[in-house]
Amino acid sequence: MTLTNQDLIREIKSRYGLPEDADYTMTVYRSETATVDQLSRTYLLGDQTNGILGSKYGLWEEVVVLGDHTLLDADGVYTEYQGD
Repeated sequence: MTLTNQDLIREIKSRYGLPEDADYTMTVYRSETATVDQLSRTYLLGDQTNGILGSKYGLWEEVVVLGDHTLLDADGVYTEYQGD
């Protein structure tokens, strides 16, 4: 689901150096248990060509996917994050 929380969108854009005025649709996923293999573009998106950003954020591996996509996540380690 595309992120709609405007405060979180601003925070994500700032965290990853995206222009504030850019009109990106984005979805944020987090995992506390993702392994190195589960951080790869292939694991997350297969051959989809979306922009993808990510980093360790607090206790989570955080992944931001730009645009419409289907998250593959075969092991089910990621949950979508919409804010607290």
